[in-house]
Amino acid sequence: DEQTTARLADSSCTSPIFPGRLNLHEFLRASKDSASEPHLAQDRVESLSLADQFGSMSLSQRQPSPPTSRPGLPPGFDLDTIAIPLTSKQTFSPSCWGPLKFGACSLPLDYNAPKTASIASSCSSVSADDLPLLTELVDSNRAQAEALFEKLAECKRTADVNMAKQLLHEAPCAVEPRMVNAVIGVMHAAGQRPQAVADYMLTTCSQYNIQPTQNMMNNVLGGFARSGTPHQVLDWLRRMEAFGVPRDTIACNTQLRALVSLKDMASAESLLRMMDGRHGLPRADAVSFNTLLSGYAHAMQPERVHALVRQMRECGLAPNIKTYTTLISSYARTSQPLKAHGVLEEMVLAGIVPDLVAFNTLLSAHAKMADSSAAHALVGQMTALGVEPDVVTFNTLISACARAHQPEQAHRALEEMQRRHLTPDHLSFSGVVHAYTLVGNRHAAEGLLRQMRSAGIGADAVAYNSLMAMHARAGDASAAIDCCTRMCQAGIQPTGTSMSILVNSLVRSGKVDAARSCIEEASNAGVSLPASCFNSLISAYGKARRTEEATQMLTWMQESGTQPSLVSYNAVAAAWASRGNLTQTERAIESARAAGFTPDRYSYGALLQACERCGTVADSPRAIGLVAELLHSQLELNDVLTTRCQRLVGHAAFSMLYQASHRHAAAMGGIER
Repeated sequence: DEQTTARLADSSCTSPIFPGRLNLHEFLRASKDSASEPHLAQDRVESLSLADQFGSMSLSQRQPSPPTSRPGLPPGFDLDTIAIPLTSKQTFSPSCWGPLKFGACSLPLDYNAPKTASIASSCSSVSADDLPLLTELVDSNRAQAEALFEKLAECKRTADVNMAKQLLHEAPCAVEPRMVNAVIGVMHAAGQRPQAVADYMLTTCSQYNIQPTQNMMNNVLGGFARSGTPHQVLDWLRRMEAFGVPRDTIACNTQLRALVSLKDMASAESLLRMMDGRHGLPRADAVSFNTLLSGYAHAMQPERVHALVRQMRECGLAPNIKTYTTLISSYARTSQPLKAHGVLEEMVLAGIVPDLVAFNTLLSAHAKMADSSAAHALVGQMTALGVEPDVVTFNTLISACARAHQPEQAHRALEEMQRRHLTPDHLSFSGVVHAYTLVGNRHAAEGLLRQMRSAGIGADAVAYNSLMAMHARAGDASAAIDCCTRMCQAGIQPTGTSMSILVNSLVRSGKVDAARSCIEEASNAGVSLPASCFNSLISAYGKARRTEEATQMLTWMQESGTQPSLVSYNAVAAAWASRGNLTQTERAIESARAAGFTPDRYSYGALLQACERCGTVADSPRAIGLVAELLHSQLELNDVLTTRCQRLVGHAAFSMLYQASHRHAAAMGGIER
C-alpha cells in the first residue's frame, strides 16, 4: 500500500545493480508485475540480507537468535538468520519452497541453509506488511514448478522427449535440479542411449549453472547399468567422483554389479570390504553381499559363497531369500544337492519360506544327478509349504525321470501337470519323448509326437533329434533318415546336432559317401555344423584307408567355418599312422599344436604307431626322443601306450627313460616347493 511504500522508501539503500536507490518492496512489486529492469540480466547482486521489523543491522553484525515466528510463513522461517543470495542467470539448489525467478534472475529461498558468510554492506529492511507479497510470489513460483512437474510426468508416460526438453527450456520458473532429473527420466523411458542422456544432463547443468546432484548422477548411472556396458558404468562412476558427488549405497552396488559382470571378483571384494562406513563409503547392505554372492555362484565357487554369507552375518545383516537362493544355486551348479538341501532346511528354520525360484533351482540339481525320487519328494515339499509348482517345475521333474530312464514316471508328471491346469509347452512333451527314446520305446515316442500336434504344439528339433538318436543307436540308418525327412516336412530346420546324429548313423552303417553328401547338403543350406559331424567322417575315411580324403575333409572343415577339435587332428593323424606315414602323422600333430591344443594319449598313440609301421629302429634318436617326450608330458600311460613304447625302444631302454622322467619330475617338484 502507499503508506508502506513511503515508509520503506525511508529505509532504502544503494543497490549494487541499480543506479540510485532501491528498496526490497519496489523490487518485489516490479518482479510480481514482470516488469523488472532489462539490465538485471547483465548485473550481479552478491546478496540481500533480510532483517526483521525491529532493526536493519546486517546479519554479519547480529548475534544468533531463536527463530522468529511470523504469520503467513512456514515453520522455521527466521528473518534474523536468513540471507537470500541473488545471482543473475544462475539457479541454486531447490529448497522447501523452491527458487523464485525474476526475469533472467533467480532468487532461491533456502530457509534451511546456514547463515551466509559474506553479507553485502547494503541492506534493506523488510516489514511485516511486505511478507504477504513475498509469500504470494513464492506460492506463485511453487505452483508454476508443480505444474511443470505434472507436464513432465505426462511426457514420461508418453515417452515424449522433445516436449519434455521444450518444457524445461520454456520453464516459467527457475530451472532446478529436480526438473532436469525429470527430463532424464523421460529420456530413459523413451529408451534413449545412456551416453546421450549423460551428455544432455551435463550440457543442461552447464547451461543453467546447476551443480549436478547425486540424484541426477545416480539416474544417469542407472541408465548405464540397464542398457550400457560394465565399462561405461565404471567410467561414469569416475565422472561422478570428478564432480565431487559422493557414492551412496545405490552407486556402490551398481559398481559391484559391473565388476562382477567383468568377472573382476578381486576388485569387487575389495570394494565390499571398504563399504564399512570408515572409508568414505556407505555401509554394505544385503544387496551388496547378494551381488557378490551371485558372482561366485556363477563362477561355481560354493565355498566362497558360504564364506560370504558368514561374513554377511558378522556385519549384522540377516540373509534374505535372495541370499539363500543364491547359496542353493551355487551348490546346485556344482552337483551338490545334499548341501543345497541343507541350505533349504536352514532357510525354513530361519522363518523364510523358500520361493519358487529356490525350489526349482534345487530341483535342477536333482535332475542333473538323475535322482527322480528326490525330485518327486521336493515337489511334495513345495506343495506342503504352499508353493505352487509351475511349468518349469514339471519340466525339470520330467528331465529327472528321463535321465533316470523312467519314461512312465515322466509321462505321469506330464499328466499331473495337465491336471493342475498348467499348459505343457514343447519342452514338456520333448522331455517325455526323450525319456521313451532312451529306453528304445519307439511306439510311445511316436505317440507323444502325435499328441503334441493334436495339442497344437509343433514338435521341435529336440523331439526329432531324440527319435533320430534312438534309431542311430539301434543301427537303423534308414529310420534315422526317414525321421529327418519328416522333420523337414514339418517345417523344422535340422540343427547341427541333427546332422551329427544322422552322419554318425550313416557312418556306422558303412554309408560313408552318403554321410559326406549329407554334410555337403547341410553346409550348402547354411546349417552350422559341429566338429563332431566332420570327425565321424574323417575317422571313417581313415579306417577305409582313404587318408587323402580324410585330410581334405579337415581342410574343408576349416574352410566352412567349423573349428577343428583335437579329435579332428588326431583322426587325421591316426589315418596316416595306419599307413605308416610318420611325416604326415607328425604334420597333423604339429597342426594341432599350432591351433593351441596339447597332444593327448591318442596323439602319442598315433605317433608311436606310425614309428612302428615305418620301421623306425629301436635305438634311433627319433624313437628315443618320442618316448622321452611322452614320458615327460606327465600323461598317464595306459596299457596300450606302455606296450607300444616297449616294442618301439625295447624294455631296457623304456625302463631307463621311465626312471629318468620320474627323477626329472621329482626335481621339478622340489624346485616348485
